Formats: sequence, C-alpha cells, structure tokens
Amino acid sequence: TPLSEVDIATFDAVFYPGGHGPLWDLADDPTSQQIILDSDAVGRPLGLVCHAPGVLHTVKKHDGTLFVTDRSVTGFTDGEEEAAGLTGVVPFLVEDSLKQAGARYSKGPDGDSYVVTDKTLVTGQNPASS
Repeated sequence: TPLSEVDIATFDAVFYPGGHGPLWDLADDPTSQQIILDSDAVGRPLGLVCHAPGVLHTVKKHDGTLFVTDRSVTGFTDGEEEAAGLTGVVPFLVEDSLKQAGARYSKGPDGDSYVVTDKTLVTGQNPASS
C-alpha cells in the first residue's frame, strides 16, 4: 500500500525503522511529513530509530518552524556513520542535520543502546536502541 493511501487515524502509533532508506525515501516526502505532524498533533506515539530520525530535520509545522526545533532527539551518530564508511554516500548525516535544525540532540557511546523521549516522540540512536 502506498504511504499516501494509509489512513493514519486507524493506527495507535507510528514507527519509522532505521536503515539508510529513509534518508532518500522519506526525508522530503510530504505524505511522511504530514503523518509526523498529524501524529504529534493528536498525541499519537511516534517512534524513529537509527537513521529514521533524520527525516525529522525537514518537517515544518504549520507556522513554518521546524518540527524538531527545541525537541529532544537522538539518531545515528556521525561517528557511527564514519565507522560504517558511508559518510560520503549518504545524502546527509543524521546527527548534523538534527543539530542544524535546532533539535536538542544527544547521544550515547557509538554502538550502545540510547533512547530519548520527548512527550510522545521517541527516538533511538542505532539498531541496538530498537
């Protein structure tokens, strides 16, 4: 089912899995961005892990401000991307993009489980944080 045909109101929570795909497929997708905004507006839990939190850096609220500004989040670190040897391949680095968007980004040691919760927004740093 295409994302545009999903009735998000029928879900109790939304989860974006990690992997590099979201960096290309969802970071600028208007349907994905609306799902994030709609979920947040009604208090629907929204979980993103590993690379998936990177999609948040382009989401704009209805007043034009960035969704992650002043929100506490985590996501795949620059160090983890460097260790994977893919800093020159990915379209953007998750850690850098969230910081540049004004998020209160924090992280644990590379490779360790680390989760940040900000109201109903739950982000995990890496696969170990699932």
